[in-house]
Parts: sequence; C-alpha cells; structure tokens
Amino acid sequence: MPISDDFVALFNEIGKPTGNSAMTHEELLILNDIFPKFMVDFYKEYGRCIMLDGHIQLCHPRDLSGVISLIFGADPVFNHNEFHAFSYSAFGTINIWNKELGCCWVYLLEGEVTCRALTKPDKLTKNLENTIYTPFEISKELYDVYDINKKPLFQRAVKKCGPLEIGECYGFVPALGLGGVADIDHVKRMDAAAHFSIVAQTMNFNLIDVQGYGKSVIVRPIG
Repeated sequence: MPISDDFVALFNEIGKPTGNSAMTHEELLILNDIFPKFMVDFYKEYGRCIMLDGHIQLCHPRDLSGVISLIFGADPVFNHNEFHAFSYSAFGTINIWNKELGCCWVYLLEGEVTCRALTKPDKLTKNLENTIYTPFEISKELYDVYDINKKPLFQRAVKKCGPLEIGECYGFVPALGLGGVADIDHVKRMDAAAHFSIVAQTMNFNLIDVQGYGKSVIVRPIG
C-alpha cells in the first residue's frame, strides 16, 4: 500500500526511515483496530524503523504495552488497554495514540504525561488523526537529554555506545530514580522495553499542562 502524501512530504524534510524491520502478519492485523489507515499503511511499508537520525524509532504497541501499564496503572482516564505506544525517543520520550484523544506524550525521565485533548481541548484541530504526525515533525534537539552540566547527550551517547538498533535505547545506569547521575559516563545502550519498565517503577507520573516555553503546571497525578 502506498504511504500517505503527508508522510512523503515529511520524508522530503527529514529523510526516509532506516533500520527497517518488517512486522508479522499477526502484528499488522492488530494495528487495524488501533490506528488510522494511513498509519497502518506506514507500518506495512516500514515496520519497526528508525527516524530523525536515530533520535526516535517506531515500535509496535505490544513492544511497550507493559511499560504503559506500569505508567498508567488504574487511572480512570488513561486506560492502558486503550493507549498505544507507537514510537519512542532514544532516551525515553514515548509517543502514545488513543482514538478519542489523539497523540499523547510520556516523558519517562521527568515523570510527566501530556495530552492536549485533555488540557487544551478548545485548541484542538477537528481532525485528531493529524496529531499522529507530530512526533516526527519536531526538532531532533527536543528529543535530546541534557547532562548535569546542561550539555546534550545524544551525539556523545552514539559515539560512546554506538548507534541504536531496533528495540534499543540509551539509559542511565543506575536509573536516575535509583540514584543515578545524568552524565555520559553512566549512559549505556540497552533493551528499551526492559529499561523503560525499570524507570517507570521508580517514578511518580503526573498529567502536565504545558502553558508556554519552559512553563508548565501539574494537573493531577496519574494512576
């Protein structure tokens, strides 16, 4: 199936996905009940893949379902069975899709969840499906993580540990919530699902309302 014109235009800006790993027929069938058709077509063409020069990669919702369950727990709004991870950054920003709320974000290291449909419903476009493009349109720098001296870590992590393969992430060892330090000496390359699960269990998550650059407020706890 051809991919959408919007994805074609996006690739002209950021380049095509790399490291493609095809999904099984069973995995693709599951996606039909979760995502808009144009996203399913994307998965059929590229499968699990890497974008934005390694800053993010696409995953199957099953890959991080356990992580999402740990983050959302028994939350009355964020039912973990209805929120599906479809991509994540090298250090743990997880992009999530919900049919009713569109694209939501989990900032794993900060313990923050953002969902514009909940905090700013009056500013939403009528077509929520378009929000699924958002994670691929923002600057690579916004996916970077900064060390204790406020210096970006991604490029140094690539140099030290090598580029990520499908299903991997960069993480701090020990995890920050367990006394780790945000420093390149503590960065390792590891299995994303396993590491994210550990980090999720060390954090308390809150729904955040982003009110402007560098300014946000806590709306309520998650879980």
